[in-house]
Amino acid sequence: MDASDRVMFLLQLLVGLMPVAGYFLTLGLVNCQAQPRLIGARTDFFVLTAVFCPLLLWPAPALLARGPVGQLALVAGLGTGVLVFRRLLPPRDRGWVVYNISGHRLHRLLVASFHALGWSWQRRGDRYELPACGLGVVISGYTFLRSAAIHLEPLEERREPFDAHRLRAELELRLRQQQLLPSLTGSCLLLLGVCVLIVPLWMMSRHMDAIVELMQKLFVA
Repeated sequence: MDASDRVMFLLQLLVGLMPVAGYFLTLGLVNCQAQPRLIGARTDFFVLTAVFCPLLLWPAPALLARGPVGQLALVAGLGTGVLVFRRLLPPRDRGWVVYNISGHRLHRLLVASFHALGWSWQRRGDRYELPACGLGVVISGYTFLRSAAIHLEPLEERREPFDAHRLRAELELRLRQQQLLPSLTGSCLLLLGVCVLIVPLWMMSRHMDAIVELMQKLFVA
């Protein structure tokens, strides 16, 4: 492997791992704050796509180097990725993601929001049905990330229009009233982010001679 190939590998490593490291560092900092943070499910999906897309594109240079067959495979892969992205993209105002919170605490805050808004509800496991609003609310917890997702599902028999913004405003008000201590999950996520960040930096230190050699060739040329 000559200097240019080694530098190209380092660039791929940096582009692929730096967003992942930044993602875990950000999650760790969020989980060390005093209040939970709520964002739209659609926004969260865009962020995750931007973070992990460089990793999925890792084979792209190798496929391009294989000629027409590799280029065709790359185009097919990109097309499939676009279709999967559109299929998984959450609709607008159909859910949120709350970070720095446990599923149990989110259940309590959500029920308190229902009471404050005067909505009757029926609970079935992690699902709440709001007959008067014609909506189902489903909570999915992610223990590893100390976060939970709220999915909004219209019921079959809808009697009244549902205002998701009212529920979000009420829930955000209650989230701002929380006073939390820094969590162990936040510390672990920070440590994980630092470890992922160290990998490309360590590889750069090992291949510094290739970087210097390539820079010399560029400046001499």
